[in-house]
Amino acid sequence: MNVEETCEKIFLHYGTDPQILKAIEELGECVSELSRYLRTKDSMIMESLRWEVADACIMLTQMRFLLGPDQVDSAIHAKLARTLARMEREVITFFGE
Repeated sequence: MNVEETCEKIFLHYGTDPQILKAIEELGECVSELSRYLRTKDSMIMESLRWEVADACIMLTQMRFLLGPDQVDSAIHAKLARTLARMEREVITFFGE
C-alpha cells in the first residue's frame, strides 16, 4: 500500500471529525517546531522537525480525501503557477527587462 492509500484507509477508519482535530493538532505541533528552529537555529532540532513535518504531511494527505484529491491537486497547480508567474515578474522588475 502506498502513502496515499494508507492515508485514505486511516481517514476512512477514524472518520472526518476526529481526523480534522488530529490535523489541527499535528499542524500546530509542526508550526511550533518550525518556530523553535527559527528562534534557535539549533541543528539538533532538525530530527524532531522532520517528524513533525512528516506528521503534518500525513494529516494533509488525509485532508485531501475530505476535500477531493483532484480539487486539491487543481488548487495546488494553480497556486504553483501563480507563484512562478510572480517570480517571473520579480526577475523582470529586478533586471528592468
